[in-house]
Amino acid sequence: RILQEILTNVARHAQATEVEVILEESPEFLTLQVGDNGRGMTESEIHSPKSIGLLGMQERARLQAGEVQFYGTPDRGTTVTVRLPIFN
Repeated sequence: RILQEILTNVARHAQATEVEVILEESPEFLTLQVGDNGRGMTESEIHSPKSIGLLGMQERARLQAGEVQFYGTPDRGTTVTVRLPIFN
């Protein structure tokens, strides 16, 4: 569901022409990284209480003891990293 929300945000807001999705598994974590070449999220957008989709991603990750990080660079794109622990 988090990946779906990330891709929806890229389609709606990023004005990107490329998206890269990387999924990696280590013994302790599952890491999802999604990067685009769009306009880049601003700090104010990342921390805005109106960014319901971003808040929803963070909440979903927290429910699994994970985290979501957003990195935006103006005119260079945005990278979203989701890290979830693997419970054995």
